[in-house]
Amino acid sequence: MCRLRIPGGIIDAHQLRGMAAIADEAGDLFGSALSRTGISLYMLPDDPMATVKIAKEAVEFARKAGHRSIEITNLLNVAETAVYLGLWDDSRRAFEDLHQRGLVAWHIQWMRGLEAILAAMSGDPQRAQVLVTEGDDAFKALGAEAEDVMLASQTTKLTTMGFIALANGDFDASFRDAYRAIELDPVGINSGAAMVIAAHGALWRRDVDGLRRVHDATLRLRGRSIAAERRACEAGIAALEGRFEDAAELYRDTIEQWRALDNILEIAQCELDMVMLLGAERVDAFVVKEAREIFERIGATVLVRRMDHLTGPAN
Repeated sequence: MCRLRIPGGIIDAHQLRGMAAIADEAGDLFGSALSRTGISLYMLPDDPMATVKIAKEAVEFARKAGHRSIEITNLLNVAETAVYLGLWDDSRRAFEDLHQRGLVAWHIQWMRGLEAILAAMSGDPQRAQVLVTEGDDAFKALGAEAEDVMLASQTTKLTTMGFIALANGDFDASFRDAYRAIELDPVGINSGAAMVIAAHGALWRRDVDGLRRVHDATLRLRGRSIAAERRACEAGIAALEGRFEDAAELYRDTIEQWRALDNILEIAQCELDMVMLLGAERVDAFVVKEAREIFERIGATVLVRRMDHLTGPAN
């Protein structure tokens, strides 16, 4: 995820909404696009679905204004947020638009990484590696120019690699890379996504100390998504400590928090974590059914296989 510098350093949501209203009334397409970019980023911790919706609006205003940089930034923000929400068709549509645009090296690395996540989750690790390499090669060509985007590039790359490792079943690497992104920028815009990945990695390698570290990291950030991840960490800690009844209750609460945010990927991933940690015999059959249906619908082949390994194939 990437922030966009706004003239005057305005970051307050009320000011941004005021800017949007004024720009819309004046027919200022550039102002409408720029202000919506800021609003969409501000909304991310509390309402990622709104981030996708408002960023799409920003794309349209920027396109009409002929401002390619803002259009591309918002297309990438749509694609990335949609990846983490499980809205993978939205991500793919954004990729189709981006393939028609002239992208700078940083954008290429960013997009290839997101495409690699979907390839890995779809069960094609070889394609994922090709995409990562293409992105890295493009970014290396920047040379000294890379310094301006170095931190954002590092945390985006680490978060991406953590997600790919999670898909590939390398839970040590998943935790290592995602947690490193948190360490580099503890309150950065990529930290929330990194925490989700690091937590899943810690759970699947049954690392309660690592999970506690992720939990502590969530205390630095605001927002409903972070609150849901914090509760997911508490559920996982309880399960790893053998407090299965507490864990089951905490997981039910976590899933409802993700449901309120319309984050279908995290609903299903938490249900998968629940089955892995508590055992299928302790989990309602609906949990298994819902998770598998979500994974199948979005095309998360590796997660369908993981559920089948825990419960046996669906009838």
